[in-house]
Amino acid sequence: MKKLPSLLILGLLLLSCACSRSGYKIVGDIFDLDETDINLLDVYGHTIGTTMVKDGKFVFEGSVDVPCLAYLNNGLGVNYPIDIPVLLENAKIRVKGDATRAHVDITGTKANENMVRYREKRDHIAPDDVNSYVLLLRETYEENIDNVLGSLMIHNMYGLVTDAELVEYCDRLPEPFRSEPTVTHYRDICAARLATAVGHPYVDFSVPGTDGTVHRLSDAVAANSATVLVFWASWSRAAATILPELAQRCKPYASRGLKMFTVSLDSNESAWQKSVADFGLFGDNFCPGPNEADQLLSLYGIDGMPRYLLLDGDGRILVRSDRPADIREPLEDLFK
Repeated sequence: MKKLPSLLILGLLLLSCACSRSGYKIVGDIFDLDETDINLLDVYGHTIGTTMVKDGKFVFEGSVDVPCLAYLNNGLGVNYPIDIPVLLENAKIRVKGDATRAHVDITGTKANENMVRYREKRDHIAPDDVNSYVLLLRETYEENIDNVLGSLMIHNMYGLVTDAELVEYCDRLPEPFRSEPTVTHYRDICAARLATAVGHPYVDFSVPGTDGTVHRLSDAVAANSATVLVFWASWSRAAATILPELAQRCKPYASRGLKMFTVSLDSNESAWQKSVADFGLFGDNFCPGPNEADQLLSLYGIDGMPRYLLLDGDGRILVRSDRPADIREPLEDLFK
């Protein structure tokens, strides 16, 4: 029998390696996991796949275009419910642990092995030690900027670092992680907030009135000494507390040139109209519908409601807050 040429053997080996990396293979071995099947879920809870479990062992195979976070889940109502995060990458990934204990080892890729270490360190940080947690997030990001774990740190850092820092962290990620929807979502919010921070000019937009006419924020700014721009919804529990107080603080200045310009995300026009009256909102109030209103919120990077901004006669942003008390001194200064 003739021997294969060494170059041909090398070529076949390389081809075999390339084929093995064309998708992912999750090999699981979870002690005391005696359920009949286990699910692989995406971050939204949608089922990617289901496979049989035998003596605690199972295998998932598939492929991903972009590495992402997923969960191994055996459902609710079982003796030992598990919900194991795993980073899906086109590689062989081993998951080994004990269904009766919280610890699970995940090996096979840098991202998965570092995720296990990150979670272990995180679990040893006191719940009120925010500084240590942020430091861990920064370190994990820097160590994994070249893989999916680095991009996941963006989600965890949101709200814990400044908007400028988060934009920088997003921009430093390589493709395809920089274009991942969650990353671009957080970046867009932070960039919009930076552009509409206190001291910056407002961003103009138009909104339809109930009579079909179009109203521009710039018209309200030009016609008044000051404008309070409010984003809210009647179904927001905080609105029932915050907006009546905000309206009460603003109303004494209405006769002196202060205008309220409110935009609601409500889809129920009756509920919106009732809340406008109950909260004492005055000036121009609009309810363009949740889809259009959501686009307007994105202009200002609004990620919670209600939120308000105080604009002076030139359209400069003086206050950006969700606390009615923050508007008191700026209003006094404006209308001295």
